[in-house]
Amino acid sequence: MKRTFLLLSSLLVFFAVGCQQQASSEAEAETTAEPATLESWDAVKEEYHHLMAFTFHPAEDGDLEPIKKDHAVMAEKAKEFAALGIPTEHSGKGLDVMVKKLQTETEALSALISKGASDEDIKTALFALHDVYHGVEEKSMH
Repeated sequence: MKRTFLLLSSLLVFFAVGCQQQASSEAEAETTAEPATLESWDAVKEEYHHLMAFTFHPAEDGDLEPIKKDHAVMAEKAKEFAALGIPTEHSGKGLDVMVKKLQTETEALSALISKGASDEDIKTALFALHDVYHGVEEKSMH
């Protein structure tokens, strides 16, 4: 009985240490990802901004054709932007969460358009996305 208890205890300790090491390795992989350079980050942000401006401003006047045409490109650019990582110069500002939200909401808008959503739903989602983008813009300027 004592031998079985020691064996089970050893297995539990071994399993717990293995899980802890795996969790540490995964966390380390997330935090050691190479941050983007400020130049590359600004360049992709500007590309996204161009797409936002090209689609949002016509939508303000009721023209949703630009966003219907370029939603997939915009979603791809948001994915690229989020994958870059936050430059060291912008660390600690919460931009990682905001850029991920920008990606998620851009992809959601693209999916909405792909599924044939109403113009009103598209416009609502685009205007909300515009606000998210400006939050990223504001945080990255200060």
